[in-house]
Amino acid sequence: MKLLFIFLALSLYLLQVECYRRRAYTRLGLVEDDDDYGESSSENDDAGEIWALLVAGSNGWYNYRHQADVAHAYHTLKQHGVKEDNIVTMMYDDIANNQQNPYPGQLFNSPNGKDVYKGVKVDYKGEAVNPQNFLAILQGDESGVSGGNGKVLKSNEKDKIFVFFSDHGATGLIAFPSSMVNI
Repeated sequence: MKLLFIFLALSLYLLQVECYRRRAYTRLGLVEDDDDYGESSSENDDAGEIWALLVAGSNGWYNYRHQADVAHAYHTLKQHGVKEDNIVTMMYDDIANNQQNPYPGQLFNSPNGKDVYKGVKVDYKGEAVNPQNFLAILQGDESGVSGGNGKVLKSNEKDKIFVFFSDHGATGLIAFPSSMVNI
């Protein structure tokens, strides 16, 4: 009986995750299958573009998953048609070539998965992954960023913005590698 309850709870959870994923994809105009998601983004060109800010708010080998998840999100967005120029990536970038990495120069976000580090364009690394740059990038303020390549979101009122922030946090708190922000 206990095993059945666990199975049902897990099934319900996975169904809920899939529903949230589909809803998010639909809102962003990311379509895997027109039958499943409704109108495709190519039929809705007047809706603007998709811009993305991907952030791994931690560093250190023990936080491997945060940078691997950001790298995976980068490839997922590109596979769904988001332009590389519209994706801004912030990650400390100390994991792929970490001395503890048994696969130098590679990151994986699932067992036996593909290298998600290959091909990722990291716009802000090291100390440039900070709250000030995060806010300046979101606001499209090129003069407000320091370090990195200066890339910001150049969105307009028709565009959609996707922010993926992978890290530890708590109510009213956002963590970055060398600082935390209370909100």
